[in-house]
Amino acid sequence: MKADELETLNLNPQNRKKYFKQKLSEFTRFLKDKLSLTPQGYYTAIGIGLGLCFGVAFGAAFKNVSFGLIFGMLVGLVIGASLDAKAKKDGKVLKTKLD
Repeated sequence: MKADELETLNLNPQNRKKYFKQKLSEFTRFLKDKLSLTPQGYYTAIGIGLGLCFGVAFGAAFKNVSFGLIFGMLVGLVIGASLDAKAKKDGKVLKTKLD
């Protein structure tokens, strides 16, 4: 990691909580882009979201949207959890909470 990235954060204790959240988000994005590190549960959240989207389309095709939502969410959860487990095994998971 470059020292320049840390210097560009310009952390000033007089700034508010919103500023620190924004800088933490920028730093987390840098870690994700440059070092391939992801927050805990990242792939699970993405998988569930995509599963719900595709589940609606799948359910609408078979005229049962609730079944499609449940099926899509479960498939997204399984795929996301497996990707999260792989990232954890490879040591590519950040242990920080963004909220």
